[in-house]
Amino acid sequence: MERKDKKYIFIDTTVYRNLFSESEDFSDEFLQFFEKLITVAGIILLLPQQVKDEIERNCIGDWFSENQQALGNKLTKLDDKAARLELDYGTYSKKAVQKIKKDIQREKKTITQKIEKYKKQFLSPKSTSRIKLNKLINLAVLVPESEQILSAAFFRKEKGNPPEDGSKLGDKIIWESLLSYLKENPSGKPKLIFVTKDKKAWRAEASEKLEFNFWLQKEYNKKTKGRVILIEKLSEIPGLTPVEQEKIKDEEERESRRNIIFKLKTSVPEQLKLVNTFAGAEKLMHAIESKLDLIDKEGIEQILKACVENVKHSTGPYNQAIDAGYAPRFTMKLLQKAIDLNLDLSIWKDFYIQLDENNQERFYDLRKLLQDKGVVFALVELKYVHVDDIPF
Repeated sequence: MERKDKKYIFIDTTVYRNLFSESEDFSDEFLQFFEKLITVAGIILLLPQQVKDEIERNCIGDWFSENQQALGNKLTKLDDKAARLELDYGTYSKKAVQKIKKDIQREKKTITQKIEKYKKQFLSPKSTSRIKLNKLINLAVLVPESEQILSAAFFRKEKGNPPEDGSKLGDKIIWESLLSYLKENPSGKPKLIFVTKDKKAWRAEASEKLEFNFWLQKEYNKKTKGRVILIEKLSEIPGLTPVEQEKIKDEEERESRRNIIFKLKTSVPEQLKLVNTFAGAEKLMHAIESKLDLIDKEGIEQILKACVENVKHSTGPYNQAIDAGYAPRFTMKLLQKAIDLNLDLSIWKDFYIQLDENNQERFYDLRKLLQDKGVVFALVELKYVHVDDIPF
């Protein structure tokens, strides 16, 4: 006899992406936990064909290219820096310039190695990440597409019914696939645990709580007599033991930290470089400041470079990053983090020297802190001279 009121889990593509760990340490315990859910607890993991296609497509497409592009941009910047070396560092000694050249070549080699690592991780079916991801996928019940599902998704779009997915049919196909499976495999009042980070498509906008879209919830109940529970993290799956919750929570937190650190080195500096309003720059600075505990040497370097390069991309007459009112306080906090990390402060001297006279005055406290930490500024290097700089 068919067991009533079954539980189902659906994991959206956005969550599978987070499981595709940059450092390839997605734990075996996590896979064992899902095997236990399925084999012991009888919970069914549903995988619509649309999601499977998105995962396979993104592994060799967007997920790989977003990492490759970020690193490719860094290579381009290093090439530009190497080309401008004599112009930017002409006043330095020949030995110092040679050291900078070696540092650039060393950094280019590291980035090239990372790109090759990403190629293997995302593109090779034999990579650790791909093998573990495929194991998780193989635990699921695949919901194949049909003409009926595609037709229903098309009419859903024409009628303007949720889920919202812009001009695409993807999320509508996913929803119709889930309804189709549950219609063909009735199980009392099925509870669907819906794991996604895509709030726009699936969350109830009118609710301050994390609730499933009211319209879709009503439709689900009407067609299955069950209900949907919306969660953002796998550790929030109802019915887990405290130990299981803690294991998954730790895994997700580690992955979240890795993602934040990666963004602080790549997409965040790129946004800061391109921002064209003071308000936008300050918003980014506050966002970076809230994550200062996770930033590392590379992240600090990229943010400083982005601030300087903003003037090349701004639509106005100003450098929207450096001229922003909050910039001196923000860079002081960034410098303090660099000091806490015991980093070489020479990049900070380069940053200060590139400022115009007005901004060297605005950022004087930053220079004073650098001097207190042993960084030497020659008078000929300065556009703004403070009374304390005069040796008599």
